[in-house]
Amino acid sequence: MELKKIIKPMAVEQLVMTVKPDLVDRWLELDHEIWSKGLAKWPGYIRKEVWESRERPGRLTINIYWEDYDA
Repeated sequence: MELKKIIKPMAVEQLVMTVKPDLVDRWLELDHEIWSKGLAKWPGYIRKEVWESRERPGRLTINIYWEDYDA
């Protein structure tokens, strides 16, 4: 295996929030329309993921990936 040095590492922003479980689907719709589409316009934006906890319904973990820390 070859060792690679990463000069400008990708940045990952992680947010955790709680939404009422019965409102998660609506929250995801609004999140996509407002936040995801807005982020996509920013330079350096790669993608966004939203994960809902199986153990704690309504607990959402949002991971936003950026090209690097300068983005």
